[in-house]
Amino acid sequence: MANLLSTCVLAIASVTAASVLVLLTLAAFAADVAGFAGSQFVALKRLAREPS
Repeated sequence: MANLLSTCVLAIASVTAASVLVLLTLAAFAADVAGFAGSQFVALKRLAREPS
């Protein structure tokens, strides 16, 4: 019975750690996309301001 309990605890900890890693990966990807969009916005505003 103790073996089953420790296996369940280990499985829950592993799933929790994996979900935290997935969330961190998604947050990093979202920050990367937001940073790229922000830099493109600044570049487009600079281009619109300069006369051609």
